[in-house]
Amino acid sequence: MTPDQVEAEFDLTVRGAERAVQRQVSHHALTQAQFDALVSYTFNLGAGGAMLVLRRIDAGDLEGAADAMLRNIDAPVAGRLQPQAGLVARRKEESAPFRPGA
Repeated sequence: MTPDQVEAEFDLTVRGAERAVQRQVSHHALTQAQFDALVSYTFNLGAGGAMLVLRRIDAGDLEGAADAMLRNIDAPVAGRLQPQAGLVARRKEESAPFRPGA
């Protein structure tokens, strides 16, 4: 792939994540920080993988959604799912806008 093709594919995938968030979170208004965090989360997990969190947020269960986000920290290592430090940090950042006082 050329760099332009990579960029086009990235843009398409981000737009898909944005649409999934907009489609699934229709009953709860989001701040820009919350929307951005959900797009990042959905981009990484896919719309299906993010569905539980998106539904919780749409129902107004922000803290429950933040807790659920923090549980998605495993990645395959030597054929087994194991917590990954990078994912822990990413999930903390993504879940922060849904915590009280954010």
